[in-house]
Amino acid sequence: MKRLTETDKYGNWGLREIPWKNLYTGTPITWETYEALYGALCKLKDYEDSGLSPADVEELRRQQRRYNWIPVEERLPEEDERVMISTRNGVVKEGTYTERYGYTMRKGFFTENCFEDLQGVTAWQPLPEPYKGGQNET
Repeated sequence: MKRLTETDKYGNWGLREIPWKNLYTGTPITWETYEALYGALCKLKDYEDSGLSPADVEELRRQQRRYNWIPVEERLPEEDERVMISTRNGVVKEGTYTERYGYTMRKGFFTENCFEDLQGVTAWQPLPEPYKGGQNET
């Protein structure tokens, strides 16, 4: 969704698409100003009807960032951390990151059936929280 507000180079904020001078007392409301105000109020109504508080929205954003795919070139998980991995062939599976494999030191992921070398893994993400019997329900 496009933002409703914008900030100018001086740090003053306003409603996007409506110059402040269009909102001064005594200024006639044009059709363009009316449409912009009505659109902003409709979006505000939808937000309020969602029942989410600003804190709820921030928590959802934090959770969303937590479960984005992280390219292995960007960073690797902690040693022995269980994660979801995405492979070059588009397969998604659970694995554990390690920096040791047998007698050699090789970075990679142990999955259910095999060792996935880093060349075969493109990205990873933390596992979701386990179900807690009703506490996760909306």
